[in-house]
Amino acid sequence: MARVQIVLSDAERAAFKRQAELEGLSFSAWIRAAARSHCEYRNRQAKFESADDVRAFFARHECTLGPGSGPGWEEYKAIIEESENATRVPE
Repeated sequence: MARVQIVLSDAERAAFKRQAELEGLSFSAWIRAAARSHCEYRNRQAKFESADDVRAFFARHECTLGPGSGPGWEEYKAIIEESENATRVPE
């Protein structure tokens, strides 16, 4: 088994250690799990290397490219207004 030394600020170490304790893991186990999770996430992400890759992605997800393929401006405005109203703090 190999040992790895990493440099963390005191605040990072405290935050990570606290999270590990909340999850019932040792600090080392939590760091290993976080690293594995990050690698798995990065490996799952689509990597586009050409315009054909992008077209194939949208075709697989039944999306269309080009004008008229999304909501109209009025629908966007309604969504924006709804979002603003939902996050507005009463005065």
